Amino acid sequence: MVAIENQPNISASTEREMDSALNILIAHKDEWARTDVKTRIELITDVMNRMEKVADDWVASSWEAKHLTEDDPTSAEDWAFVTVIFRQLRALMVTLTEIHEDGAPDLRNPLYTRHDGRVICDVFPKFTKDKLFYTSLKGTIWFKKGLHETQIREAMARPYQNLNENTGTVTLVLGAGNVSALVPGDFLHKIFVENHVVMLKMNPVNDYLGKWIQRAFAPLIQRGCLQIAYGGVHEGQYLVHHDLVDELHITGSDATHDAIVFGTGAEGERRKAERNPQVTKRFTSELGNISPMIIVPTGWDESDTIMQAKNLAGRLVANAGFNCLTPRVVITMRGWEHRDLFNQTVLDTLTGIPTRYAYYPNADKRHAMFIEAHPDAHQIGEPKAGHLPWTYITDVDASDTDNIAFTTEAFCGLCAETAIDGENVADYLASAVTFVNEVLWGTLVGSLYVHPKAMDDTAVADAVNHAVEDMRYGTVAINAFGEVAYATASTPWGGVAGQDIYDVQSGIGFVNNTTMFDEAHIEKTVIQQSFGAPINRVDPANNIMSAAIESVARFEAKPNLQRGLNIVWSIITG
Repeated sequence: MVAIENQPNISASTEREMDSALNILIAHKDEWARTDVKTRIELITDVMNRMEKVADDWVASSWEAKHLTEDDPTSAEDWAFVTVIFRQLRALMVTLTEIHEDGAPDLRNPLYTRHDGRVICDVFPKFTKDKLFYTSLKGTIWFKKGLHETQIREAMARPYQNLNENTGTVTLVLGAGNVSALVPGDFLHKIFVENHVVMLKMNPVNDYLGKWIQRAFAPLIQRGCLQIAYGGVHEGQYLVHHDLVDELHITGSDATHDAIVFGTGAEGERRKAERNPQVTKRFTSELGNISPMIIVPTGWDESDTIMQAKNLAGRLVANAGFNCLTPRVVITMRGWEHRDLFNQTVLDTLTGIPTRYAYYPNADKRHAMFIEAHPDAHQIGEPKAGHLPWTYITDVDASDTDNIAFTTEAFCGLCAETAIDGENVADYLASAVTFVNEVLWGTLVGSLYVHPKAMDDTAVADAVNHAVEDMRYGTVAINAFGEVAYATASTPWGGVAGQDIYDVQSGIGFVNNTTMFDEAHIEKTVIQQSFGAPINRVDPANNIMSAAIESVARFEAKPNLQRGLNIVWSIITG
């Protein structure tokens, strides 16, 4: 088996080292593809135990890289990322246990057919603990029209239907640099859902996590189904074009995707225009988004408006804004009585929150581009060296379809607001959906904020339902932000089905498909939580939730009564 080596000083992998790692994967790929389910369950159990042992160091390394301290109100986010990793591992283990015991995943909640003939399935909450802790949250998979329940069920967990007949696949995963949970999420999906072996190339932004991945996921490395490389563009290109790599996956930007597939500069543009890619390997991806937040302006009072505006401000602060699912464009109805209050509350809330270190490369350049285009933008705070101000741009002209706020992902603590006309709420909502589908770049996640009173109006309720159906996003979130969907570890995550490499938008394919539906059958996820649910009310200016989130991570690692009580106690004691 493969030896694990500590790597205290991170340096780029040599071509010889990468060749050696790929040869290990080649030697084990068919063996892994046929590995029995019981062994896989044992491997995940071992990984979970090891992950808990490195969790403190994982989080501390993240704090150091992001210039945070344990006492910083935003430090809890890194425990939240660890929580997601535990959820992903446990979700996979439960599905594999179901396959081991019953021959197929147990849906718990049955497939059912909507009025329009589309099959859907509620996949969250699935476990008892989730039903107890997340009573206001529901995640549903929508399948492509024309599919029948039997087709969908029979195609589940296809790699596990005839394990002894499988042959292996080597996939290169180019890891995300912004959120630590994304890296394990990507390679776990490839290893356990798609049944591949993985060459993981760490992103230079967070390659400090490599040593903790090596320790936590040592059972997979020792089994020969995971290897890790380090470096930048040169090392990535070497692996992308390597003859021993069968497939590719990236979490990053569409620019990086296109540079890989077509090349850079004029030559890359020519190849793309001529539909002549230089890389033809299967390439799955998650590439960001200009995430919209559409406000349905019925039923809101001043307290509702203030609460949801504070929630938005909190999402801009989370991870210093370096999230592909951070809301980037708020869409309001022109003439909405609470529009000014909403915008002012966002500004007031951000004024009370210290700026954060802008750790992601070129954030200052992207921010400068937006300020050049919008010199009247509200820049909030007194940023220290290496920080950026919180930035909120109000009243962007929705008819200016080439506006940078609509075409370019800011990827920092910046958001814009725009107003759309409508003769009534239903008319406005139809126009808002057309706007996000046809003007905003990306197809990853879009949110609708709907007060429950709005659904008492038949016309508005119908418009909301049509909006959910018509929004072309991989995830449509109702009264929730995108991270809630990813954190379930149960709802598939990726751009809406149907994109190709010539118009990749937010990417191709899904991760987080822990129930193991056939990816080709999935159209999108719809996730819904109660308006103003407690899960959405973490104040970034208040450290009260930090201890609670660490307790949640411990609970997800080993759910038991004592750890559940620890969550309650940490909330009570603050």
